[in-house]
Amino acid sequence: RRSSAGGVPDMSTETPRHRTIAALGLVAAGAALVVSAILTCKHEGICQGSYGCDVGGTDGCSELAKSSYSRLFGVGPKIAWFGLFYYAFLTAMYVRLLLSKELEGMGSAITTLMAATAFGFAMNAVLAYINYGVLPVPCNLCSLTYLLQLGTLLPAVILYLSQSKSGKVTGSFSELFSGVTGAWQSFAAAFLVSNVIRIAFSLQG
Repeated sequence: RRSSAGGVPDMSTETPRHRTIAALGLVAAGAALVVSAILTCKHEGICQGSYGCDVGGTDGCSELAKSSYSRLFGVGPKIAWFGLFYYAFLTAMYVRLLLSKELEGMGSAITTLMAATAFGFAMNAVLAYINYGVLPVPCNLCSLTYLLQLGTLLPAVILYLSQSKSGKVTGSFSELFSGVTGAWQSFAAAFLVSNVIRIAFSLQG
């Protein structure tokens, strides 16, 4: 194992390790994508099963779908659709890292992943407050996505910190901008997946 300046292990040479971490993130992101798809299905009124949402005889997920809190700013599109796109994007990003032979040159992608997961954590903190502090009955599927989002955040933090210590990432705006523009394939994949699901739901509706 080579070491970078200062004796810090160079993770770019530890291919199995970075792939293991990326695989953990991929599992969490993929699971969150599935749960988000079910939640979106319920919010669109297509999936009628409780799917674990029953709380004291009340389906918290369906009740949330009827309230203004299920929509962006109370009047916009269903928030569940944004969540579906978000987790599809994270899944695509982790697939990209998993397929990379080494992390050399992936600093901007890791910075983008770190920013995306941190943003998701902040958004979930707000949504969790609404779910547990405002709604009369909590949405259990929403709660599950919060936990799974943490599962996407932790691998991103590990990858980011290890690359930061070895000088592979700087966290600069230019690096983030480069990562966002370079992630067009992940954005395209997320757009494709979310729209395929949307079409499937419309056919069922």
